Amino acid sequence: QDAFLAELQKVPGVVNAAYTFHNIVGRKYSDGLDWPGKDPNEDAYFEVFGVSQNFTETMKMQISSGRSFSKDFGMDSLNIIINETAAKLMKLKDPIGATVSFHGTNRQVIGVVRDFHFESMHEAIKPAFMHLQKGEGNIVASIKPLNQQGTITAIENLYKTFNPGFPFTFNFLDEAYQKQYETETRTATLSGYFAGLAIIISCLGLFGLAAFTAQKRQKEIGIRKVLGASFASITAMLSNDFLKLAAIALLIAFPLSWWMMNTWLQGYVYRINITPAIFIMSGTLVLVITFIAIGFQTIKAAIANPVNSLRSE
Repeated sequence: QDAFLAELQKVPGVVNAAYTFHNIVGRKYSDGLDWPGKDPNEDAYFEVFGVSQNFTETMKMQISSGRSFSKDFGMDSLNIIINETAAKLMKLKDPIGATVSFHGTNRQVIGVVRDFHFESMHEAIKPAFMHLQKGEGNIVASIKPLNQQGTITAIENLYKTFNPGFPFTFNFLDEAYQKQYETETRTATLSGYFAGLAIIISCLGLFGLAAFTAQKRQKEIGIRKVLGASFASITAMLSNDFLKLAAIALLIAFPLSWWMMNTWLQGYVYRINITPAIFIMSGTLVLVITFIAIGFQTIKAAIANPVNSLRSE
């Protein structure tokens, strides 16, 4: 595998490569660490990544303090890198250089990597550490965005020289992250369709109701125009009733939608806050759509010749 990695990094388009014994996305196996000052009654479990050198560089992880694994240090097999959550859990003033125990073997913390998500936003980032592990793991490679297909084909050809007769399979990491949100994606798509259908039905109802109201009040409108009512005043008179209904609907919908959305967001450890701006924008949009739906009939009634409506009087 080390020979394959060495050749893989020579492939045009490959930025870096490494291997890991656990999937990047999803639960890892958990194990415990002991460190100076640890409460003996505390069960602290860490997500464990068995990796090769260059792993943090390949995954573009940011080292907040200390260093990454390096071939320049011969004893890195006895060192570990922890994430920021693990450093907070251990409550070490300076974790770099601290000695911890893993499976009865003392290891030294050489670096702290910034927290990264390896589960969905439903879960809090767990304490984790990485250690060098020999063996056959999953190859991870970062490639340049240009000519991705050509790079993948070159990697496949190299793979076949090392593993003739075995199928070449790969997946992109962003797709693995996306699979964690398939339910949310389907819900968003269905919600969009049903919301659009509800808006169309509502607009049709408003259009019909506006036509009925204008027809019913055509004599009143004619009298008002004869008495000097302006186009703007008649349009406002006909629109106000519908806009009031829309405003009442918003007053009912806003508390209910806030409660439902807030309840749904509680299922995520990392989430946005529902701000008043969301309701202001959506309320304004509803009123605009309402006015557009009734606008044709309202304007038609306001510009109609009063003689036609008063001819029978």
